Amino acid sequence: MGAFFRQIFLISIAFGILIGCSENSANVSSEASAASASQITQSGYDLGSCTIDKIGLEILVYEEMAYYICSQSGLWVRMTVKDYMASNAESSSAEEVSSSSHLPSEMISSSSKTDVEFSSSSKTDAEFSSSSSSDDASFSYNEQGSESSSSSAFQKLSSESMAELFFSSTSGSQKCNANISLGKFNSLLPLVPNDFAAQDSAEHRLASTGTYLRILPGASYTLSFDKVEGHNAPILAIASTRQKYSIEAVDTLGRWFYSFTLPKSSKNTLTSYYTALYNPDDCSVFTEKTSHVHLSGFGNYSTHFNINLIIMGKYMGTSDGVSAEELAKALQNRFNLAFSGSEIQVDKINLLYAVDHPKYGSAYTSDEPYILTASLYNSDYSEISQWTGYEKSLNIILGYYIDKKNILGFAPRFGAALNGQGTGYSYVIVGTHYKSDLDSNTVYNQASSMILETIVHESGHYFGLRHTSSSISDMSKDFDLSNVEDGLRDTPYCAEINTSYNYGNCADRYNLEFPYSTDGYADDFFTSDQLEIIRKNLMLMEH
Repeated sequence: MGAFFRQIFLISIAFGILIGCSENSANVSSEASAASASQITQSGYDLGSCTIDKIGLEILVYEEMAYYICSQSGLWVRMTVKDYMASNAESSSAEEVSSSSHLPSEMISSSSKTDVEFSSSSKTDAEFSSSSSSDDASFSYNEQGSESSSSSAFQKLSSESMAELFFSSTSGSQKCNANISLGKFNSLLPLVPNDFAAQDSAEHRLASTGTYLRILPGASYTLSFDKVEGHNAPILAIASTRQKYSIEAVDTLGRWFYSFTLPKSSKNTLTSYYTALYNPDDCSVFTEKTSHVHLSGFGNYSTHFNINLIIMGKYMGTSDGVSAEELAKALQNRFNLAFSGSEIQVDKINLLYAVDHPKYGSAYTSDEPYILTASLYNSDYSEISQWTGYEKSLNIILGYYIDKKNILGFAPRFGAALNGQGTGYSYVIVGTHYKSDLDSNTVYNQASSMILETIVHESGHYFGLRHTSSSISDMSKDFDLSNVEDGLRDTPYCAEINTSYNYGNCADRYNLEFPYSTDGYADDFFTSDQLEIIRKNLMLMEH
């Protein structure tokens, strides 16, 4: 059974899967029940009403290994994960569409900048690295995205999933301990700071089996959710293997707020904290439904940062003849243009060549192009990004092309490792070229403007941004198909991206984080809300 679950996990976050872009839900009739009754899952999760605006929405309930799908009849339809994966496997190859308008004009437009989310990678003391889903953010022509997780990490999670954690309250006279058993799949539904997506599946587990907080030491955080009428505020317990905290709520504005500060550690690296809620009066587990869960993070690091543009192998150039030196200079200008109107700034671009690396340079050459692998789990990437004298920077690793069809680049969402140490990732991966068919010898060159757009897009994911409108692939990698958008006020949601390849009516189609590139250019700037997320998350990362 463990192997089956592991297979489900790996399939769901593998690069290149384009799921569910059919027109089955495109024509929603107004007769589809606008106000059906709230439905409870077999495991007790309240799905709410299947209303007309939710038709096609799918929520994964791990306890049952089943999806609940809002149907046109106004009812939630249950489908097991096994059946769901089987039905998608039958149609995935037919639904995979090549290219964007950045490809030759005779090719069909549908380019996806899909992102890879972080999957758990095994660390000592149960500290798991986050390479973030919805984004290992990949900017591609085809819907690409998520990277594969290490099987050892999943086995570690499975073997430790029922381990009991004991939390001691620090609240005055309250002295009870809570015995908490964690569910098997909570690490796949993490909460990261300053993310405004719906995250229904993760917030459900906050109150039942607990979930994970992917956070950095040396910063302050506030976890909040809507208060439950008729109940006293529960105690929030969080714990890594080294630290345990119990936090009491502040009741205000119709919500419960739990604030805490994590001390700075010798290696300020990404850490997973388990969560639990328990009633303060009798120490029983708090099982009421939590709604509109949000994790805010506040740090004190600078809003300025440096970038290392690392050329892997031979620099293969751009279609408009821009040199590596010119590209580096243009990259700084492009970033700072995207950050206009904010205090965020790239101070310096360091142009580096892998062949010159003081420790690993002998493994590379300046005579042969370097083909990039479509996975964040590549020792070359982690080794080359650890460069003495150039630490605490965002590393842009630039190679020839990525060995996955139509992918231009990818990155973690909330990489969290600008210090270049420990868990998390300190790099974004981008190719100067791409292939639309791996069996062909044809390699397509890109203009420098397209490469710069890809780098900025992927770096947005690195600092925590989601796509403005989520593709089915994005939501599948999240293990939560309720995450249809990024939740920001100034990035409109466009449902058409999952029902049609005609994005002409999407209000967010030119945003830097729109999931599909249809015409080869994006807006110059991030929106105000996007800049605020980048600012907050940048200030959490040691640099």
